[in-house]
Amino acid sequence: VVVVTVVLLTLYRLDWGLYIFLSAIFISDNFAIPGHDPWTARLGYLITINSIRPGLAVGYLTPMEIHLLFLIAVWILTIVATKKLRFCPVSGAVPAALFFIWLLAAAVYGTSTGGDTLKAIWQIRSFLYLGILYVFVPQIVTTKEQVRNILWVIIGTLSYKAGQAAMRYINLGYSFGEHRALAAHEDPILLATVFLFLFCLIFLGGSP
Repeated sequence: VVVVTVVLLTLYRLDWGLYIFLSAIFISDNFAIPGHDPWTARLGYLITINSIRPGLAVGYLTPMEIHLLFLIAVWILTIVATKKLRFCPVSGAVPAALFFIWLLAAAVYGTSTGGDTLKAIWQIRSFLYLGILYVFVPQIVTTKEQVRNILWVIIGTLSYKAGQAAMRYINLGYSFGEHRALAAHEDPILLATVFLFLFCLIFLGGSP
C-alpha cells in the first residue's frame, strides 16, 4: 500500500515524490543503534536488498537507489509525454564536473593498482548520489515555495530523530545508562547542520 501510494503521488506531482524521497532518507537509520530497536532502523531503506531478501536480481541496490531511479524515470517520461525539454543549468558546473572526474579517476586508478573494487564502490557511492542530485534536483525544484518545502522536510524529519534520542535520554533517567550511543552515528552531523542553519536564519533575520 505504501509503495503504491508513493508511486501514485510521484506520478501526480514529481516534486511531491522528491519530498517523500528526502523524508525517507533523513528518517531512516543507516545502521542499527546498539541497545535500541527503533522503527527507523527497521525500514531498510538504505540497506542493500540482498541483505533483506537474498537472491533477487536487484539485490545490490538499495530501496533508496531504486526510488531515485524511479524519480528520474518519471521525469524522463514527463518530458516525453509533454514533449517539453526544459533543462535548468546548475551553478558551479565546471568545478563540480572536475571534482567528479577526479573522483572517478581516483577510483579507477585505485582498483587497477590492486585496490578492492567493492570497497571503492562503497566509498564513492554517496558522492555519485550527490552528483546525480546536483543535476537532477534543479530540474524539479524551480520555485521558492518548493525550496521552502524541502527545508521543512529536513527540519521536520531531523527534529523527529532528535526527539527519539531525547526520549531515550529521559527514559534512562537523564543519562546514557549502559549505552554507548542514543542516536545513529550520522545523526549528530545532520542535526548540527540543521542547528547551524536555524541559527543563521535567526541571526540574519530570515525564515524557512
